[in-house]
Amino acid sequence: MSDQPHFPGRRAVLAAMALGPALAAPAVAQGRQRLRLGLAAGGAVAQDDLAPMADRLAAALAAVSDGALGLEVTGAAGLDTLAAGSVDAVLGAQDAWLDADPAFGLFTGCPLGLTPTEFEAFVLQGGGQEMWDRLCEPFGIKALFAGDTGPRVAGWFPRELGGAPDFNGLEVRAEGLGAVALQGLGARIVPADGAVAAESLGLAADLNAGAAQRFAVVHGPALTRPHCAVALSIGRASWDRLSEGARAQIESVTLAEADAMAASALTARIAAEAELASAGKEILSLAPAIYGDIGPPTAEAVAAHLRDRSALRFGWEDYRNFVIEVAGWSAIGDGAFALARARALGV
Repeated sequence: MSDQPHFPGRRAVLAAMALGPALAAPAVAQGRQRLRLGLAAGGAVAQDDLAPMADRLAAALAAVSDGALGLEVTGAAGLDTLAAGSVDAVLGAQDAWLDADPAFGLFTGCPLGLTPTEFEAFVLQGGGQEMWDRLCEPFGIKALFAGDTGPRVAGWFPRELGGAPDFNGLEVRAEGLGAVALQGLGARIVPADGAVAAESLGLAADLNAGAAQRFAVVHGPALTRPHCAVALSIGRASWDRLSEGARAQIESVTLAEADAMAASALTARIAAEAELASAGKEILSLAPAIYGDIGPPTAEAVAAHLRDRSALRFGWEDYRNFVIEVAGWSAIGDGAFALARARALGV
């Protein structure tokens, strides 16, 4: 699914809070506030992609707050600069935080996990934001969903995959939980220049990097990381100083940016597919049996990795339970999926 759904319950409430004069007034009364914003590029989102996002967020926030809230972009930043107070917030893909805690990989499209549409449902209505808050608490940040890189292909390979044994010994470029999952199948994670296979960073980015010339086969849909979330991560001290109305204004513009990014990702995907077709290549489907073969070992590898190395040891359980619910909804067909999801989430 490439189109992003709307969840009228929470979105409507946030819009009313952000635009309503009764709640917007306290932010104005406190005077004008400018948040220093750093940009954190990762494997999924480059610095050049984040800059226009930051500009849109700044313009939208100034508009909904009548100029009371602003964002001032300071350049590259990370968790260290945020913790030190050098910036008030960081905009970036969650794969930028993988060294801090591997559980951030749950927000970069956990292996065999959620599509971008399903992930948004997880964050906004399925307990994902609460899990995100628990993960971010030790780092003193509040992460708000600001977008998604969009659906990805499975990756690039030297030959067509016929089953789980084809991964054994395969030299792959991959990061985060995607790398953990592939290692669970026996693959070897190697630097990009030595890889004979590569996890996708997004079809457009793959093509820009010359993947169509370097690799013989492209498979889809995604096996390891179907997408990557982008967040506006605000230092807890800065977040706590904001009024309730100001927080609602920030949340409303991040959700609006998520919609804009979804549309942009879809446009980029369509253009990339056309470019791939013009190069004489097609995205090959994976045999259904492959998913049954790789599901248990990848899930076991990810669960063990998070249990051993993550402060959020049981975050996998939250994510896994939602994936199981989604699988149940999807089994009844695309038409009934939306209705079942709406009823289950109460929206």
